[in-house]
Amino acid sequence: MHPAEVSRHPERTPPTPAAYRAAAARIAPYVRRTPVLRATADGRPVAFKLEQLQVTGVFKIRGALNALLENHPADPPRMGGLTSRMGGSRPPSPLAVPPSPPGVVTASGGNHGLGVATAARWLGVPATVFVPATVPEVKARRIAAAGAEVVKTGSVYAEAELAAREFAARDRLYYVHAYDDPAVVAGQGTVGLEILEDIPDCDAVAVPVGGGGLLAGVAGAIAPVQVVGVEPEGCPTLH
Repeated sequence: MHPAEVSRHPERTPPTPAAYRAAAARIAPYVRRTPVLRATADGRPVAFKLEQLQVTGVFKIRGALNALLENHPADPPRMGGLTSRMGGSRPPSPLAVPPSPPGVVTASGGNHGLGVATAARWLGVPATVFVPATVPEVKARRIAAAGAEVVKTGSVYAEAELAAREFAARDRLYYVHAYDDPAVVAGQGTVGLEILEDIPDCDAVAVPVGGGGLLAGVAGAIAPVQVVGVEPEGCPTLH
């Protein structure tokens, strides 16, 4: 199989509105409800969703956690978790987790792997993260510090993904795709649900594009509000 083929799953269907709501309820005890900063640009009101204040510093924890909770259910944390707008700095504790979880596998350029590693640690699930040899060392260290086994292989993401899929298939482990998974998309879409709740008169949302999980999730969660994907000119993967 060519590396580019591993990300195609034609049998999978997009999340339903109910799936987005369920994801929001499922991950609420764990993640931060990040704040919105309002400002003005050229006389027009704009708002920024400060997702850089999310646990791990990036939105990826939402999709990773939703996917793991769907496949490895756990009782919500009795301590209240990270449900405030700014949240806490520690993972939810204590947790009731299933006995002897089989483990999860993913491939990542850094941020998704950190999200999976963090979510897996919270749920008591062993995690293995495949990364390309070119991954920034600081990201590899953070993934390992979160408790996951880091495997460096290949020179590009597609090669790491292919190796991760083969590893997961061989050991019959759950593979958490960085973006091409309805549970991951639904989790990322909770960003959009929060935007509409905090800014009910919002008429357009600009979303950065990498793999497309955040863009797909936000677009699906807040339809028919206009969503615009924004990507670097030097890396126009969606375009």
